[in-house]
Amino acid sequence: TATASATALDPPSCIVHRYPNKALFLALSTCPVYCRFCTRSYAVGQTTNVVKKKRVGPLAPRSWERAINYLQNSPQISDVTVSGGDTADLNRAHLDWLGSRILDIEHVRSIRIATKALAVRPSKFLSDLDWMEGLDNIQQIGRKRGKHVCLHTHINHPGEISEMTIEAASRLRDIGIVVRNQSVLLNGVNDESRIINHLNTLLVEMDISPYYIYMHDLIPGTDFLRCPLHRLLQIERETRGLLPGFRTPSYVVDLPGGGGKRLASTYDYYDPHTGISVFSSPMSNGDAMFLMCDPMWSLNEDIQAAWRHPHSRIAMIDSAIDRAKANIQSLFNHTSDTTQPMTLAASRPTTCTRIY
Repeated sequence: TATASATALDPPSCIVHRYPNKALFLALSTCPVYCRFCTRSYAVGQTTNVVKKKRVGPLAPRSWERAINYLQNSPQISDVTVSGGDTADLNRAHLDWLGSRILDIEHVRSIRIATKALAVRPSKFLSDLDWMEGLDNIQQIGRKRGKHVCLHTHINHPGEISEMTIEAASRLRDIGIVVRNQSVLLNGVNDESRIINHLNTLLVEMDISPYYIYMHDLIPGTDFLRCPLHRLLQIERETRGLLPGFRTPSYVVDLPGGGGKRLASTYDYYDPHTGISVFSSPMSNGDAMFLMCDPMWSLNEDIQAAWRHPHSRIAMIDSAIDRAKANIQSLFNHTSDTTQPMTLAASRPTTCTRIY
């Protein structure tokens, strides 16, 4: 990402540039719904007496010019996701402007347009024919230029798929646009294998590819909605193979601190007892390690008490990081020695045997 100093190449507030070759363009801060677990709840909606929201700038092409300039001057960026808020709230003129300006950037090879409207406002795709024409124009321009344009939606439960959603998905299929879905694992909502499999099956029937199943981010005030990592891993174990490989979602953790998205099963250390999982990432320089923690409600009372005590909390974290580094070194030693057979024990700490 750009440096913290204010320079011409600093990303503006509406650009999130965490990955070297990918950028997130936050075009607006409104959405048809206000999900408590939203990873961008810090910006969506208005400031209240309780919560002060971060503004991403006014909704107007003039305010987006600096973002376009940043993308134009960042040749490493090849993929741009346009989100918000929700792109379904963009009018036709703004949709056209964003699509054409981003496609005009030679080194940008793909655009992802993100919306939850397919689940919560499917009438958008059935009645706003002008907006649909704009979406179709963007994907046709992209195809002529050899660029990929797709729609990313967000459906978490089969109950969100109505007859109108199915009809809207059919309209999108008719214009030939690729649609992918991202889901969040929510405690007490969809954290069962049968529910996730049912959801994925319905999506595939609508020609929507299940893309990601996320472990819930560390959003303030949502601990009761989060699931422990071992539950996500168990659901993956029980659902993988039930659908064709190209229609099977990746079960991922979006690591705090800039580690990016990692397959949930690629942790370097995980102890369900303390709730600490440790990941390494190619996003980092050097040997940085990234932590994810299970929700407090999933831990026993003694461990919850240890988390509340600063000294014991630091000791648990330091121990987990040390174990992760030891596991990485053990794996490296085994792969370097071609005379020794590779075993699962070399890449998985013994604390995880209870999960599998």
